[in-house]
Amino acid sequence: MHSLLPLIVLFTTLFIQSLSAQGIVDCQDTQNYVPDNPLYTPLFRVRLVLHIFQKDDGSGNFKSTPADLKFINWIIEQVNDKYRNLDTFRLPTSSIYIRDSRVTFVVDTILFHRDTYAWDLYCHNRIGEQQRKCDSIYKKYVLENSMLKYRTDAIHAFWGEGCLQKDCPAKGLADGIGSGRWFCVINTYYFYQQNPPNSWIPAGNIRHELAHMLGLFHPISYNPPGKGEDYCEDTPNYPEDKGCWNGPDCSNNMAGYNADQSSLTACQLGRIHYYLAGNAGSLHNAVIPDWCTYNKDSVVLIPAYSRVVWKAKKFFQGDIRIARNATLQVHCQLHLPHNAKIYLEPNARLIVDGGIITNVCEKQQWGGIIVLGKKKNRKEAVKLLNGGSLERSQFIIQYQKPVD
Repeated sequence: MHSLLPLIVLFTTLFIQSLSAQGIVDCQDTQNYVPDNPLYTPLFRVRLVLHIFQKDDGSGNFKSTPADLKFINWIIEQVNDKYRNLDTFRLPTSSIYIRDSRVTFVVDTILFHRDTYAWDLYCHNRIGEQQRKCDSIYKKYVLENSMLKYRTDAIHAFWGEGCLQKDCPAKGLADGIGSGRWFCVINTYYFYQQNPPNSWIPAGNIRHELAHMLGLFHPISYNPPGKGEDYCEDTPNYPEDKGCWNGPDCSNNMAGYNADQSSLTACQLGRIHYYLAGNAGSLHNAVIPDWCTYNKDSVVLIPAYSRVVWKAKKFFQGDIRIARNATLQVHCQLHLPHNAKIYLEPNARLIVDGGIITNVCEKQQWGGIIVLGKKKNRKEAVKLLNGGSLERSQFIIQYQKPVD
């Protein structure tokens, strides 16, 4: 079997090169998902359910008190603030800087459980034991909990304790890359009990574990040679130094181990949006489907005389308006909500090249295309190439005179 691998790799490489030569876009290329233009990158809201595990007697962790809830929500706000306002890179990288990840996390529910077994997520610092325990917790408190509103359509965060040392670290574990199931964080309450309470270390810990859930591996330099790959050439790569926690020579990458965990490269952001769009893993299940509700104020504008090309899945909440003499070229899946329309102003062009414009929500249809302009220009307004299609629309194309 192993002797066939070089041939398979060669065939795959030649096939991809052939597609590229033909001008066919690969909608599975994570680099096509880099959110470098926020106007064309919808905000993904990811649903969280927090499970706070106390000891059997109710001690050892946060309680449902105003003070404790305020601190919990403050930690999540710090997580979201950094995903909205990513830091610049502390180490050299080939990546462009993108400030806003276009991802935010919404806490739907905070649950408190009395369970000493689940409370001890430190597990003597043994990762295998933590993994098995979190899987069993997920089964008991999520999958088998018929009273829980969101089960497989939320990421479940298990907050435990269990460290009995004098100085306890903030630790965590993610179910898997691109998973929409669970992650755990350990010793958050320990940092809350400090004077003053420390929120930035737990917030960084949660950002890091969520980065794994969003599709990121540790930077390759954190792994032994030949034992790992993060699939991003622009990730700052430096020899691992566990003592390099903070300072000008230390990384601040969110997927690495450092004090800040506050930056993401373009490649990393492309991977994140690739998973959010549902191309791999189960993360997409935890995304709140805002795109199923039409928002008349959420208009995507293609500026006059511009040419915009989309090579990734897109989920929008409102209409698309292609201004005069502009062109929009769609290569992959484009979702529009119920009643949303695409308006083409005079001499505008819509080219669906191998892509599909559709609605992915149950029992819904998007509104269709309205072409504004003189009759002689209408035949050139919409083109379907290389199997491009229009599906699940209330009508296909309507022609109207422009309003002066």
